[in-house]
Amino acid sequence: MASTSSSPSDRGYLNLLQHLKQSTSKLPSDTLLAATTYYLVNSPISNPVPAPLVASFVASPLWYPIGPRGLLSIGASFRKAVHLKFQLSRKESRGLFGGSISKHLSDWLQSVLEGLDGGEPLLKLAVCGGLLSALNDIKSEVSVKVAGKLEEELVLSFSAVLGEASAQSTNGDDDAWEREFLPRTEDAHSKHLTFSFLLCCSLVNLQNTREVECGCHSSFSLLRLCL
Repeated sequence: MASTSSSPSDRGYLNLLQHLKQSTSKLPSDTLLAATTYYLVNSPISNPVPAPLVASFVASPLWYPIGPRGLLSIGASFRKAVHLKFQLSRKESRGLFGGSISKHLSDWLQSVLEGLDGGEPLLKLAVCGGLLSALNDIKSEVSVKVAGKLEEELVLSFSAVLGEASAQSTNGDDDAWEREFLPRTEDAHSKHLTFSFLLCCSLVNLQNTREVECGCHSSFSLLRLCL
């Protein structure tokens, strides 16, 4: 009779998903990010594609409040995941029926993109930044058609961050007179917006594609209205 117990990989994966559902965790964020990177590339048999994990990640309250260091760490984790998947795809492509490296990597990235649907824009911005940075690292060795979709998601995520900031700014107009008598400090949403702006600027310079440049340029014009 076959055993119904889950494998250690399955248990670790499920444990990670449970942590991502919580607003706090006893585990350090670096540990959770390392586990996320691992399971993005080494999906258990019960969940062979990364989409469910990505969806849980970008919807998780665990990452808030978040600052520049946290966003950069998230981007770095997904950047590393692409590099690991690229190396794995090299091995998987060997042999007559192994398929191409580009096909393996494109299928994986497509699943990651599907997982981003409905997630928090700020987290999606960090994730897309990490993915695109990695693709830029390996562009001399492999190209993937899904890169254009990632660039589009980057622009949409940044626009959504601006939209949320603009809405918060508008909702706070009733209290504007009170703020005139208070010390001028930078609130949380302004900090996030400013860093998102800087992050997106760096990615525009990194990618240097017309789609990203045009999309972000139209969003940048709204920045002064939000800060």
